[in-house]
Amino acid sequence: MSPLRSEKFGVWEWSALAAYVGLVAVEARHHTSWADEAQAWLLARDCSLHDLLLHRLHYEGTPGLWHLLLWVLARIGLPYAALHWLTAGIATVGVGVWLRWSPFPRFLKLLFPFTFFVAYQYAVVARSYTLFSLLVFAACALIGSRDRTPGYKPRPLLTALVLGLLANLCMYGTMAAIGLALVYADRLWRRTRSGFLQRSQLRGSGLAAAILFVACALAALQAWPAKDVAFTTGIMDLPSVQKLLHRQEPVEAVAANQQPSWTMNPEDAKLAPPHTGSWLKDRLWRDSHKFYAGATQQARHVYRTERSIFAASLLMFPFSGSMLLAYLAVAGLLYRCVRQRFAIGLLPFVLIFAASVAIYSAEHHTGLLLVAFVAVAWISWREKPVLKARDRELQRWMEIGLRTVLLAIFIVQIGWTLHAVRAEWRTPYSGDYVAAKFLRQHAAGKKIAGYYSLSVGPEAYFPAKIYFNQPTSYWQYSKDPRLTMSNADVLAGRPDYVVLGTIAFRHQMILNQILPMLDTQNDEPGDIMHVGDFFSANGYHETHRFCGLAPMRSGFSGQLCQVVLEPVR
Repeated sequence: MSPLRSEKFGVWEWSALAAYVGLVAVEARHHTSWADEAQAWLLARDCSLHDLLLHRLHYEGTPGLWHLLLWVLARIGLPYAALHWLTAGIATVGVGVWLRWSPFPRFLKLLFPFTFFVAYQYAVVARSYTLFSLLVFAACALIGSRDRTPGYKPRPLLTALVLGLLANLCMYGTMAAIGLALVYADRLWRRTRSGFLQRSQLRGSGLAAAILFVACALAALQAWPAKDVAFTTGIMDLPSVQKLLHRQEPVEAVAANQQPSWTMNPEDAKLAPPHTGSWLKDRLWRDSHKFYAGATQQARHVYRTERSIFAASLLMFPFSGSMLLAYLAVAGLLYRCVRQRFAIGLLPFVLIFAASVAIYSAEHHTGLLLVAFVAVAWISWREKPVLKARDRELQRWMEIGLRTVLLAIFIVQIGWTLHAVRAEWRTPYSGDYVAAKFLRQHAAGKKIAGYYSLSVGPEAYFPAKIYFNQPTSYWQYSKDPRLTMSNADVLAGRPDYVVLGTIAFRHQMILNQILPMLDTQNDEPGDIMHVGDFFSANGYHETHRFCGLAPMRSGFSGQLCQVVLEPVR
């Protein structure tokens, strides 16, 4: 397929696009924002451009394209509530690119836009990842598939511009941009060497390479963590229930006979091994729990085991709840690329996967792997593979197998999408909007204290910061203790309301994909610093709890709550 030369775009494609628009419109109408969306908006709204791009992003761990877009939109008066419609529009453009230029069979082309991550997670949840599909699909359209169609135009400058934007979108975008750039360079080199392209057609390639290099350098400079950044990286620091259960935090001013009510009891970690019916799963469970049973000398072994569990879980999570389907899809794509002597084509997928395992990945990040997987399938597509006669039959059956597996995965994911739409119709994604409405009605002119990064969710519905114990409306991910007031100082100020932004982990954690690491079916929001206990011991009590459920696959990844405490009257 030639770059930017349309495939057939007929009634079926127009119908699919119209159906997608209707779906995301329904989702945008019912979606309630949560803290991740509010944090980026508050940064863009309340920071100068200089402070945002040169200072604050070092604490966010991301390049600044999304924040720059929000900064412009906030300056022209876009309301916070309009973000869902913005992301829905961006997602629709991405699906339009997919339907117009992807080389897949029509049945796959028409189904993919309705899969969970494309139709929901990256369509109405307003995060930078909503631009990921659009930019990746645009890059694939420019790079083209493996077929050597006459009239191919390389367009290096336009390709570099798209990849440069992708690199500045997020860390995973940077990995995808590097992988796609290497694939593109390899393709141009091979086509020039074979005489398919003339050197005169590569004019501007040097400038394109320089543009992309500068874009990647800017992304690295913006995302490089500050020295006092509060978030940490690595598998051992993932915010899993295991870490929270075994984290030792002091409880200030809690009576000796008072049972902490805000966190799960550490004794709950001593669970009996699950009966999975699988020797492998049971063995992995036992290995991963050796350290928690008291064998501290096994810490290094547990680190390796837990990392391997996480990697295997991550590989399957965005595809299907079925291990078989997920691994067949990955194996099928691997076979295709290796068979075509196009192993370099796997780079976009491999680099994102490696970054996710080595650095950090949460449930909502995993869909980027699915988009990268589809991108690799796109650029490795070949309707007429150049193979020996005896190999063509095997190749044909492998392609049929891969397409069948993808069909099954897409159908499963459409079920996830319907589950998400139904869930948000019944229950809000978070309690932020209702909490903001409550505070607007009852706390106007009163002193409010906010705790934890999730407490920024309600703040986005106010024109200025509302928490007197925080220096800014957005959460500052800094270890500098001078930025926030101590519990004792907050108590001395006698706040009328204390707001705790909390999350309860549930069964859709990535580490529970292979085996049930822990029973995470707990609806009690966590308060790992025991703030609730502190204020409960000093004359406060919980009066309201505004909660929502975040759909993930066929379940829920977390219960997002704003818990309000008031003085005992």
